[in-house]
Amino acid sequence: MSLGSSSSTNVYSIDDAGFKMFGRWGREILGAVFLLYWVFVTGSGLLSVSIALNAVSTHGTCTAVFVVVAAVVAICLNSIRTLGRITILAWVGLFSIIAAIFTVTIAVGVQDRPASAPQTGHWESDYKLFGTPTFLEASTAVSSLIFAFASVSLCFSFAAEMKEPKHYGRAVFSCLSLVMAIYLVIGIVVYYYCGSYVSSPAMGSAGPLMKKVAYGISIPGVMVSTILLSHLAAKYVFVRLLRGTPICHRTACATG
Repeated sequence: MSLGSSSSTNVYSIDDAGFKMFGRWGREILGAVFLLYWVFVTGSGLLSVSIALNAVSTHGTCTAVFVVVAAVVAICLNSIRTLGRITILAWVGLFSIIAAIFTVTIAVGVQDRPASAPQTGHWESDYKLFGTPTFLEASTAVSSLIFAFASVSLCFSFAAEMKEPKHYGRAVFSCLSLVMAIYLVIGIVVYYYCGSYVSSPAMGSAGPLMKKVAYGISIPGVMVSTILLSHLAAKYVFVRLLRGTPICHRTACATG
């Protein structure tokens, strides 16, 4: 099976779906937006790696150096031919991220108060079930929720590289159920204990020491996330330019 023809629908990426729904303009517009978005998200991933390295090293060197290091690692590993061969990295990244966020969650629960809260006198969390945000604050919150589920646009690419694409629905349902559960548990617990004193990023909410511990644990996770996202963005360009050519079928367009 080759990429771009994972099923009878002959869809590899969201641009193919756009073509089937809206014709050529749908393909071009959705393809351009897809590529631009994931390039920016990859940049965000590189920044996240630099933030983690800065936290662990207490700003041991210029942030630009850490970004370059992350970029070099991503370039070296995102050229692996198929998603199936990045599976081991994905598992490492998954357990790394989960371990890091649960470390922070447990830490804020057992500590007296979050790091950014007043450190003297009596303190209670000022969490609110219903707030009165400004339009800007509400828009930012809604955008964060949308961004958290923005990877839906990658569904086509993942399904296209599965040995049994018909099982994708079951896989994505299981994945999103787990993600939703983790989002809710982490978000509710951290906000309950920290209130308005949640740090941004939240990894710093439990103080300097736990910040280093959590970021240290998360480095493989954010690095693997960056590798996967840059891989998919690059694969979109590769398949789009070389689909139907002997090169595509002979090299990275072959799954396995």
